[in-house]
Amino acid sequence: LLLLKKLVYLPVNRVLVTDENRVKLMPDFLLKKINILENFPNALHLKRNKLDRELTIFYNGSMDVTRGTNILIRIKDEYPSTRIIMAGWLNDEVTKEFAHSDLVDFRGILTQNEAMKVATFEADYIMCCYEPSNENNINASPNKIYDAIQCMTPVIINSEVKVSSFVKENNIGYLMPSFYPKSISELYNELLSRRNEFEFSNKLKSEYTWESIENKLLKAHKLIVN
Repeated sequence: LLLLKKLVYLPVNRVLVTDENRVKLMPDFLLKKINILENFPNALHLKRNKLDRELTIFYNGSMDVTRGTNILIRIKDEYPSTRIIMAGWLNDEVTKEFAHSDLVDFRGILTQNEAMKVATFEADYIMCCYEPSNENNINASPNKIYDAIQCMTPVIINSEVKVSSFVKENNIGYLMPSFYPKSISELYNELLSRRNEFEFSNKLKSEYTWESIENKLLKAHKLIVN
């Protein structure tokens, strides 16, 4: 395996990873070649109002049972008034059936800007869960977290994902104790009662933008020196 890694990586001048945790997953011989280029979105200059209506969850991007489809199905079964907006790629039959049912508002494929507007103006939460069934999911580096900062819309994330510590530290989303909730009523009531408790500072919004880090990509390609 080490030989294979060397055959793949040694000819490379630069390796770009999305966060510090991903650096730790790379082989030691590559460390001097690694640059961190976070998957931050463009700055979003929209103002979100706090909402007072039925609980609304935005589920987008690559969607399947390992990303939380079954959790949303269980919520919808127990609390039919919950609004689920879906947009993106449906990767398994369970998710396809759910998306195309009358239970869900499925928007198809949206552009990044369109998805950000939905999250800003229509959603209480952005679904950002990963089943802890493999290292890739546990070490996920979801751009949804940084989208959430720009939209000022909290995420729902499970605590098994390592980046959930960032969510907790900055109070930008609800942490599920586990990807496998024992009580859907407890989860629903928590989401409903806490949906307006999360905070998104101006400092956070200005720091986690593509505009603040795009020079890193230019430096990696040696297009600029400083």
